[in-house]
Amino acid sequence: MENLFDTYTEFERHWNELSKYNIQQSKREAFFVWSLIKKLQPKNMIEIGLAQGGSAALWESAAPDSRHFLIDIDFHNVQKPIREGKDILFKDSTDSDTFYTIKTMLKGENVDFLFIDGDHSEPTVRWDYNIYGSLVRQGVIALHNINSGTGVRSIWNEICYENNINDFKDVCKMSVLFPREEKLKDTPQFLGIGIILRGVALSPSPQYRPTIAKRTQ
Repeated sequence: MENLFDTYTEFERHWNELSKYNIQQSKREAFFVWSLIKKLQPKNMIEIGLAQGGSAALWESAAPDSRHFLIDIDFHNVQKPIREGKDILFKDSTDSDTFYTIKTMLKGENVDFLFIDGDHSEPTVRWDYNIYGSLVRQGVIALHNINSGTGVRSIWNEICYENNINDFKDVCKMSVLFPREEKLKDTPQFLGIGIILRGVALSPSPQYRPTIAKRTQ
C-alpha cells in the first residue's frame, strides 16, 4: 500500500507538470480529490466545466485508463491533450441530448466520478447535480465553488440542510470540505469542494479531515 508521502510525491509530479493548463482548484483541494480518484480508479468520469482543461488532465493522471466525458459550452480555451478514444466532448450540460447521448454510450454502466464546475447559476447547478448525479449509483460526486456566493453554495445548502431526502437525512451536519483558512486575496482559487460518496467508503488521510456526505443505505 502506498503511504501518504509516496502518494503526495506522485501527485506533486503531476501537479507541476499540468499546472500549465491553469488548474482552477487550490493545490490542497486538488490533492484531496486526486487521492480519492487514485483510490477509486473510476471506469467512467464526467466533468462539467473545463476552462483550459487543467483539472481534467489532473484527474486523468490519477486514473489513466478511465473514460472521461468532458462537457463545456466552449472548447476553444481547452489546452490539455485530448486522449483519443478516452475523452468524449459535449457542448452543453443543460441540453437533454447531451445527457441522453452519454447515458446511451454508458450502456447501463455506472459513472464512478462526477465533477461539477460549470455554469455556477442555481438552476444549472441543480440540473447538473440531479441529472448527471443520477448516473452515479456508486461513486463520488464533487462540486467546486461551494465556498462562493454563487448558486453552487445554494445547492450545497439544499443537499446538506434543507431537503428531507432519505439519502441525506442522517448527515445534516455536513459543511464545506475545506473551510476557508486563508485570506481570499491571497488564495483566490480556494473556493471549496463538496464531496458526496454514494455506496463507497474511501478513507483519506486524517491529516485533511474532510467533511464527507455519505450516502445512507
